[in-house]
Amino acid sequence: MAPAAAVTASSIRLKTGNAVSTIVNCMGATCAGTLELTKTVTTKIQIGHTKKYRVRATVLNLGQTRYAVRAGESRGFAVHLNATGLKLVRTGKSRRYSCELVMKTSTGTFREMISFVRP
Repeated sequence: MAPAAAVTASSIRLKTGNAVSTIVNCMGATCAGTLELTKTVTTKIQIGHTKKYRVRATVLNLGQTRYAVRAGESRGFAVHLNATGLKLVRTGKSRRYSCELVMKTSTGTFREMISFVRP
């Protein structure tokens, strides 16, 4: 039976305003798949004129890239932000941003909450 692939990410930072760089570590077997940055935004929506609200969660895709790492090695990758991601980073009032890094492999999906600082 082949060992299962396990993926972790470290050293996440914003590069020059349009990409988020990370180092992907692979343990077990060769890891290949996609890295995706997502942000969950919750909004309150009023139902008619009843003064009652419903909370809706929307998952925004901020950018994605493909990756491949051999077993036992680590490699750096950059996820380039799409238009939604660039708008979120540039119009924000704070310097610190948090989002979720989704690492999809053939064995499953690994999710990791990350935060980075705008230079």
